Amino acid sequence: MASLKFDDNNVPYLDLGDGYRIALEGDEYTDAKAKEKAARELRETPDVVEQSLQELRSLLQEEKTLYVPMDNDAFMIKFLRPCKYYAQSAFE
Repeated sequence: MASLKFDDNNVPYLDLGDGYRIALEGDEYTDAKAKEKAARELRETPDVVEQSLQELRSLLQEEKTLYVPMDNDAFMIKFLRPCKYYAQSAFE
């Protein structure tokens, strides 16, 4: 039976047994082709990412009932990237 576990970095994964597991990779891509595609399809440029992080933090600070690790960029980007770095969409 599958069970939810956490690795040494406190990242969750599904343990399927017999040495099998399912986990999301958190590594950033570094090759030029992938970066170009991210910029074109997701608006993922350093300037847009930084601005979006600031905007999302601002929105979250106004919401007093949410407790979010706002100092963790990787956590915030998990919500911004699927929304093409539109902070309002990620917030909603």
